Amino acid sequence: MMNNATMKSIWACVAVGLVTVVPGWGLSEAEGLMFKAAAEGDVEFLAKGLSEVDPDVKNEEGLTLLMVAAQAGSFDCLRQLCWAGADARIKSGEGKMAKEYVDRGHADFVRMNLILRCFAYVREQGVQKERCERPQLVVVSDNYVEYDHPYLRNRYRPNEKEKNGKAGVDDDGNGLVDDIYGWNFKHNAPARPAMLALDNTPQTKKKLTDLVQSVERILKVEDPDERNGMIQAMSQSYTNPLAEGIGLDTLGGVGIELNDLVYYQMLTGASHGTHVAGTIVDFSDEKAELFCFTHGVYRPEAASVLMNAAGTIELAEKSESYSKFLEKVIVSGRERSLDYGKRVSG
Repeated sequence: MMNNATMKSIWACVAVGLVTVVPGWGLSEAEGLMFKAAAEGDVEFLAKGLSEVDPDVKNEEGLTLLMVAAQAGSFDCLRQLCWAGADARIKSGEGKMAKEYVDRGHADFVRMNLILRCFAYVREQGVQKERCERPQLVVVSDNYVEYDHPYLRNRYRPNEKEKNGKAGVDDDGNGLVDDIYGWNFKHNAPARPAMLALDNTPQTKKKLTDLVQSVERILKVEDPDERNGMIQAMSQSYTNPLAEGIGLDTLGGVGIELNDLVYYQMLTGASHGTHVAGTIVDFSDEKAELFCFTHGVYRPEAASVLMNAAGTIELAEKSESYSKFLEKVIVSGRERSLDYGKRVSG
């Protein structure tokens, strides 16, 4: 890693126009040093140099700084480059984007993959404006977001005009009535978090904590037989809040299986949006302001089912391969989400 004296000397030379070419690379000296910093995960040097170097410059191998930082497994470098305007959609000579250079086995794979996917998506779908009124605002689009979660509460930014307005009135004139904490575009109604327990007592919170810790212990077990045994035991346990609150006789009478394993699967599914929101707060150094648009289904629409089975089968039959089928499903889902995101007022 380069020391401060070296960095100051280099950027002083760059500032007065002393730019040489690194032999064999076809890059200026400044660009070559930036690629070296990206490969070494030297985010401090990278941050200083981005004022002088195009963040999308490529080396002789056709790789951008983002791609090299992805190979190096440096989330901090990836974040710094994205903040500086690096385009995560750019492809290398091999036709790969930066996210495809992240090692899937790396301990930081999830957040490196997430930040590259998010910035590529925003570049593709975002609308350019001359002035951003709230540059720290991040809108989370997921099934549900628990906006009153203790970790998110202080970073969540409700719609103040609606909050201080009249119930049943579109106080801010955006076509969405009472969208204080967000909007559910599936039901065309104000957003609300999923209710995973019957109460908010300390006893219920402890049960939820114990349940999550049980799963964490299972995930740490390396022996497959031992792990399967623990999973089996969890599927025969009924200590979750809903099972205890409703009662096994009632659940059994209507044929509903709600053991702790099933409940945990429900918990993780409904908590995904909240988890994403928490991740955003973490990775923004707690600078992000949150709002949410949700599309979780609370109830089926009249005379309809939750999944268009016929349409899915037709799509599968028309696809040349399984991967193409998945690609079409993803595109279709994204288009529906964007359609839900259009304001009622047009």
